[in-house]
Amino acid sequence: MTKKQSKIKNTKKYIINTARCLFSEFSYLGVSMNDIAKKLNITKAALYYHFSSKAEIYKEVIKQVFNDLSLSIKTSLKKTTSDKKLFNLIKNYLDFGLKEKNLIKALTLKLPSTNIQTKKHIIQSKKQTFNLIQSVIDETLLSKKLST
Repeated sequence: MTKKQSKIKNTKKYIINTARCLFSEFSYLGVSMNDIAKKLNITKAALYYHFSSKAEIYKEVIKQVFNDLSLSIKTSLKKTTSDKKLFNLIKNYLDFGLKEKNLIKALTLKLPSTNIQTKKHIIQSKKQTFNLIQSVIDETLLSKKLST
C-alpha cells in the first residue's frame, strides 16, 4: 500500500468514526453531509471525495456497528456455562445499546430511508446477529432441559 493509499484509508476510518458518533447521537435522518463535514472541519467537497453519499457512509458505519456487536456477542460465548453466556450476552447487548443509542435501532426499529443496498445489508446483519443471540438462548434452554 502506498503512502497516499494509507492516508486515504485512515481518512475514511476517521470519517466513519466521526459519522458514527453523529448517527448514534442524532440518527440517520438527523445528520447531513454538511453536519459530518463541519464536525470533521473539512469542506463538503472533501467529504464527497471519499464518499459519494450519506447512505454510503451510513452503510460503512452500520457495517462497523454490526461487526462490533458481533464481537461483543462472541466475547460472551467464551464463558464456561450457558447461564454465564446468556447473562454476558444480555449485559453486552444492553451496554452496546446504551453506547450506540440510535444506531442500535437499526436492529429493532423501522429502517431509515436509505438506498436498497443499505437496507439489504442491515437486514442481513440483523439476521446474523439474531442467529448469534439465538444460539446462546437455545444452548441455555437445552442445558436447563437436560439438568431437570
